[in-house]
Amino acid sequence: ITVSTFDSTAAKVFNKNIPGPSLDGSFTGQGYLVGEDGNIEFPVLGKIKLKGLTREAAKDTIRNKLLTYLLDPVVEVRFLNLHISVMGEVKKPGIYTFSDEKFTILEALTIAGDLTDFADRANILIIREHEKIREFGKVDLSSSRAFDSQYFYLSQNDVIYVKPLKEKAKLLQDPVSRALAISGVVASLATIIITLTRTP
Repeated sequence: ITVSTFDSTAAKVFNKNIPGPSLDGSFTGQGYLVGEDGNIEFPVLGKIKLKGLTREAAKDTIRNKLLTYLLDPVVEVRFLNLHISVMGEVKKPGIYTFSDEKFTILEALTIAGDLTDFADRANILIIREHEKIREFGKVDLSSSRAFDSQYFYLSQNDVIYVKPLKEKAKLLQDPVSRALAISGVVASLATIIITLTRTP
């Protein structure tokens, strides 16, 4: 989060651990950790609740509080270390990090190595948690309406599960194929669990 205004000296106290202004009068900000209560501890302003807000909403919230102290403040907000999990019929399942608020399900699947031949493109499950309530959504990538889905753009800690086609279920009736598939799922889950334990 960075704060700038016409008076760079006045804005300096609202920027975290900043040695001084850059040539254009702006500052290079540092990250803020959102606590379990959904708040960040902001210089001078104190606690500000940002959990669940979009980047634009967070900017407006901070800017409105700054108006008491600064004339026409400019606030820049960038999300850091946003995580999503991709599982199921993708070539590289795991946990991935992104910093763009407009990160889409298509970008996530591309990073995960794309879909396998057995992926059901019409049945992509999104698991999302908001205010401790878990919700489930489906995205049909075979339809142009996928772009209008509320789950097309991803949120922090979303889980993408790509379901297999029915043809794979039939194939798994073979004991050898079933054993190989189970070992692959176990390996994917182990990777995600290890990554989660290492994530601050």
